[in-house]
Amino acid sequence: MILSGTESKTHLEFHLKYWDGYRQYVVSFFEDASDYCGAFNSGTLSYKINTSRSPVAYISGDTALVQIPVGSTLIIFQAVEAINCLSNGCTPSVSFLWRCNNSDSLGLAFCDSCFGTDTMVYSIQNRLMPELVIERVLPIDNLTTNFDVSCPNSLSDMRTWVFNITTTGEGALDSAVISFQNYGPDHISSLGLIPDSTIHIDTNCVNCTFQMILGQQIPSLCSDSVPVSVDGIRMILTNFGNGDTVRFQFQTFRCVEEDTLLYNVPKHFTNWTYEGTYSKSRCGVQDVSPTMLPAYLRNSIIVAVNDDVHLKQYTRPRQQI
Repeated sequence: MILSGTESKTHLEFHLKYWDGYRQYVVSFFEDASDYCGAFNSGTLSYKINTSRSPVAYISGDTALVQIPVGSTLIIFQAVEAINCLSNGCTPSVSFLWRCNNSDSLGLAFCDSCFGTDTMVYSIQNRLMPELVIERVLPIDNLTTNFDVSCPNSLSDMRTWVFNITTTGEGALDSAVISFQNYGPDHISSLGLIPDSTIHIDTNCVNCTFQMILGQQIPSLCSDSVPVSVDGIRMILTNFGNGDTVRFQFQTFRCVEEDTLLYNVPKHFTNWTYEGTYSKSRCGVQDVSPTMLPAYLRNSIIVAVNDDVHLKQYTRPRQQI
């Protein structure tokens, strides 16, 4: 049995191969009576000899008179449309019934006891779940690419980050939520800003839908340079499949201001994460975390190693004259 076709509309193929002499057979095929445990709508049937001949329409249980040369294969096609997810215990079955055509002269000579039946029990499983992949395109991988090493307080020297969001394998995800968060500088020790004007998102989808929720804030520091910054983005995708791509781009600004609250505490600039990102397949039963490329690409602020700059307050004793 072979299953082939597109995501929901497809066809099943059942192959029966003959190795003995060139004969004329009377063949019957009985389709699965359960409509594949209610997961498929069963469609039309047809058959042909080998792959090079044209198919002939057929009705389940009817008899078909076919001539099958030695070593040739009878192929039964059944159109189906997936309407539900398959249950784990679904074991559909089909049956072949064949005999030699005894009215044929060759049948009288060689096929007086030529008959047979075969019941094929098989299983069909839900397609493996595609994985959501977040891959960094820029900056190109080296020792400094995990951190923002641009000049502080410079709008002309901001670091550009570019990510491609895709899936692996065939099929499509029922839904995916890309949760991108930036902690700061309202978290006073986090000084990395993402100006909202630097956000660019391009989608290249066949059938998917895309929605973005942008969270903005007026930063408590460096607001003269960055009037509005991003504190979080949620990208919501449905029917996101093989070949679909979301390209996500932003820039980071290193905010440095003298403020007494910053004295003697660690300061962090690279403070964004993909924490809370997940996807679910059409027949999945649980949320799945994404694959991050490179593997050490941060997806949790807890495990992130941030670049620190320490501003410390020193008290000098007055000199007496």
